[in-house]
Amino acid sequence: MTRRFVISALTVLAAAMAAPASPAAPVFKAGAHAQDISPTHFPSPVNGGMKGGFAKGITDPIHARCLALQDGSKAMILAVVDACMIPLDICDKAKAAASAKTGVPVERMLISATHTHSSATMTPVFQSDPDPAYLATLPDRIALGLITAYQNLEPAEAGWAVGEDATQVFNRRWLVKEGESYENPFDGKADRAWMNPGVGNAKVSGPTGPVDPQVAVFAVRSAADHRPIAVLANYSLHYVGGNPPISADYFAAFANELAHQLETGDHRYQNKPPFVGIMSNGTSGNINNLNFGATVPAGRLRAGQRIQEVAASVAGAAMKPTVPSPGKKTSRWTPGKRCSTWTFGRPPGKNWFEPVTC
Repeated sequence: MTRRFVISALTVLAAAMAAPASPAAPVFKAGAHAQDISPTHFPSPVNGGMKGGFAKGITDPIHARCLALQDGSKAMILAVVDACMIPLDICDKAKAAASAKTGVPVERMLISATHTHSSATMTPVFQSDPDPAYLATLPDRIALGLITAYQNLEPAEAGWAVGEDATQVFNRRWLVKEGESYENPFDGKADRAWMNPGVGNAKVSGPTGPVDPQVAVFAVRSAADHRPIAVLANYSLHYVGGNPPISADYFAAFANELAHQLETGDHRYQNKPPFVGIMSNGTSGNINNLNFGATVPAGRLRAGQRIQEVAASVAGAAMKPTVPSPGKKTSRWTPGKRCSTWTFGRPPGKNWFEPVTC
């Protein structure tokens, strides 16, 4: 999933903010919910490697992280699911069930997968077949997330911005030097690009292309008490790895780290829905977290250590992005404190980004 996911959300937001101010003006609303979709029976099939495997339990739960937006008349619901791949059939059934309950047309629902390599198998791939009993539960569980996010709608404010973290993304495909060759996993020797060549490999000359270091951020907070409701981010990192399955990988660790930095465990959330952090996957096909241009290989890490390091780094970038303002200096979006500066969108012809202080 690319940043079009975020832009789609902004379309609803822009329509709400473009409306003229009046007592009868539509009220922009937002709601969120993280629905646990972890398997309950083990061993559970897992895909993400070159061959299938099985999980003995849950390292950290997997979720369908959902965000609902409404401009006063129309609504849309987004869901990012902790899955390596999710089949269209499950998405369609979940949308249909949620639409029947909320009235939101299925055409205004978007569902994507994070592409964690340590989730339960949801579609036959990489020599791994899903558990039919688990699959049968997924549409209703994902639908419940969509429905609950919609039911949690409340008057809200929104902001968006773009940060950058170039320290966690590297191209995993490197060019093979003239006169050199290697044998790929399928016994071929004609490839001119080598995936995961390792650090210090003398047969390769450099990465085959650039990486995308941007961290796109779309955030919503309560209009009543400025309580963060959700943050939807997008980063082009394939996955990190290192946790035993079942695990949502760094996508969930990012959400947890963001919640910590935003101090979302205080009294503002008493008897109210919890904050939902969401990390969606960007243009990450050949981008991973291994720097093959390093001079020495990375040392051995404990299970999950790299996931936590990446999550902290990317969450830090999400907390301090900058956004260009046409005709003005760059604005800064810093929602780290309760009384902070958020960047809000404005209709075309006016300032797209305007600092607003709590």
